[in-house]
Amino acid sequence: MRSLSVRDDYELELKHATPSSIQGLVFHVTRTPAGERISQEVGSLSAWEDPGDYDAYRPHWKVMLFLISTYEYDAKAQVTVTPGGMERHSWSQWHGIEVSPNALPPYHPELPCALAEVLLRAGYCSKPLWVELHHCRFVSHIEHPDFGDVVSE
Repeated sequence: MRSLSVRDDYELELKHATPSSIQGLVFHVTRTPAGERISQEVGSLSAWEDPGDYDAYRPHWKVMLFLISTYEYDAKAQVTVTPGGMERHSWSQWHGIEVSPNALPPYHPELPCALAEVLLRAGYCSKPLWVELHHCRFVSHIEHPDFGDVVSE
């Protein structure tokens, strides 16, 4: 598994990579004053070579970026939090990082373009590149007896 640094405070952890497709998870990474590394999964990414339809679109790489919009990103403190006063207070109490009490954006505004640039620079994708950004409210899972047991007890 390879991780790619995105900006100074995000990482793309590749879960699958072939010459024609990739999948990965996006993490926001915070360093506390004590040097502790804290990471929070904030999204996922899938990319593949799209043959285009030769009418409206040329062959290209297509990136689908799914970012969780229920988190908030404090650029000054460089942390990602869930909305709510208790977690913001906990960052101060446990890690010595003051988080803004005001409403914040879900992620750094440069993150989508920075992810695309990293994929191009690392050679996982090539131009032309189409990036779709999807905002997700919540990550959940489906449990069904026919799917098998995933969680060990």
